[in-house]
Amino acid sequence: PHTLKDREFFRDFIQYMESHSELAPNLVLEFSQTDIGPNFQGLGSDFDRLGGLGYRFSLDGVRNLDLDLDALEERHFAYIKVEAEPVLTRLQKGGGPATELRALKQELDRRGIDLIVDRIETEATLVELLDFNIDFGQGYLFGEPRLSKEPSGS
Repeated sequence: PHTLKDREFFRDFIQYMESHSELAPNLVLEFSQTDIGPNFQGLGSDFDRLGGLGYRFSLDGVRNLDLDLDALEERHFAYIKVEAEPVLTRLQKGGGPATELRALKQELDRRGIDLIVDRIETEATLVELLDFNIDFGQGYLFGEPRLSKEPSGS
């Protein structure tokens, strides 16, 4: 229903975010690699508008590591998020896949884009990833999601 492809909704969303630009330093807006597509599917100017106001973005669900880093940097993407398993698989294979991944990490660092590795579920996984110098990690190892409690007095 309310997605990037719903142009009317997204136009309204941008107007709302423009009128509340004081939120920008405190918000990171997350979009999936699938939703954005390889060329921002005509959304580049929308990201430019929001990024120009100081909003930052995270690219979630990254499966294809052949990223247009110039476009991501220009569009104010501050984070990319990749699952732990494919990262570990590449590192454990060694050779070309590991070298490519390390080169990507170096380029992300150079551009000031942080790598978030999610679905970290064991300490062994975390240790391997820390050796790779990830910027941030997420997953059940750090705590399982729980329903919030109703505030008292409600």
